[in-house]
Amino acid sequence: MKVLKMTPAELEMLTRQWLKSHAVYVPSPDKQAVPATDCAPGWKRLEEGDPALTVPVGPTPASVKTFYFPQPETLMTYTLENNHPDKALMRKPRKSEGMQVVMGVRPCDARSVILNGLPYAEDQFFQANCRRTALVGFTCDTMLSTCFCHAMGGSPLDSEGLDLAFSRTSDGFLVEVGGEKGEALLAGVELTPASSADLAALAARRQEMAKLESDSNQLESLKACDLNRLYDAPMWQPLGAVSYTHLTLPTKRIV
Repeated sequence: MKVLKMTPAELEMLTRQWLKSHAVYVPSPDKQAVPATDCAPGWKRLEEGDPALTVPVGPTPASVKTFYFPQPETLMTYTLENNHPDKALMRKPRKSEGMQVVMGVRPCDARSVILNGLPYAEDQFFQANCRRTALVGFTCDTMLSTCFCHAMGGSPLDSEGLDLAFSRTSDGFLVEVGGEKGEALLAGVELTPASSADLAALAARRQEMAKLESDSNQLESLKACDLNRLYDAPMWQPLGAVSYTHLTLPTKRIV
């Protein structure tokens, strides 16, 4: 895997370059969807003049899966106009094929996309969204008390699933380039390759993180809890099965 060095100023310049040809999204403190987010609640579409990205500690406030399972998502279209040549014919909608760049992703967010790809390996809509979505993530320097990535086979400094993985250093970032989409995002940009000392320091940090057991200890404490208490709570009864399904499943539509 190619590993490069990048300063905060170079990252800011690169982000402005992406805006010229891609839709770029960053975490938003407001979880309400607005028109500019293209049905991505909890995310903000970055515009020229917006302040530089700041990534809060911990996972993103909203799930990155909204870019892979948009709500709603049009599957087919049709018309009933009498004089229309396609009257009553089902047609596939024209979908955007331009790359969308999702910035501020954490390793656990990227891992969730990988795991979702297992049951949806043959789903044409999910796979199309995968092809056009590039994940630009930042590894974690600090683990929260609510984090349990180690127990799920991940790591705070993991780069798996990220097209560009940024790890902080004293003077900027080490950037791990994962695959073709990562290479495309850096096309035409001259960056300094990471030195052997940089790589050794990153590997040492990963080993140190692997020794942490706070996440597994927290999961152990859950064994003593009655996890079905919330599931069986009476507050769910008035909602009914139909409402419950509506709240939890992605919306597909034919228009």
